[in-house]
Amino acid sequence: MTTSQACWKSGGICAVAVDRPGYGATDPLDDLDLIARTRDAVAVAGHLGMTRFAVQGSSGGGPYAANMMEATRQGAAGWWADGQAFGQPWPFDVADIRAPVHVFHGGSDTLAPLPVLRRSLARAGRVTEDRIYPGGHHFAPWATRERQAAMLAVISG
Repeated sequence: MTTSQACWKSGGICAVAVDRPGYGATDPLDDLDLIARTRDAVAVAGHLGMTRFAVQGSSGGGPYAANMMEATRQGAAGWWADGQAFGQPWPFDVADIRAPVHVFHGGSDTLAPLPVLRRSLARAGRVTEDRIYPGGHHFAPWATRERQAAMLAVISG
């Protein structure tokens, strides 16, 4: 597993990016266990001495957060495994989520349609904040610095 870390003095926020299996310089894995990625995040936080942290996810993650050439430099194994894993039922009940859930979403997102997202989250009943950007596409939450700051404010608040 490879990680990138950048710390900002303002607000005491430290962002850590972890390459998922098969992306960047991280070796692909044969497992399609989405919960294993959660254990990876907890292990990285522990290794870095973090006692309190938030997790942020956008879309499928790796290839969108990194340069596509870098993300797929080993080939498409990670992308393929993610596609297979995303097609499986979630290994937990959304209603069991106890942490606050903040949703930042493009209202016209065709890759992750808003009605599908709302059906999934309605079972959880834990949506703390729901910011929908009317007419916004898949990456609408990242489109402006103000929107990015709004997401960071959730983490630092």
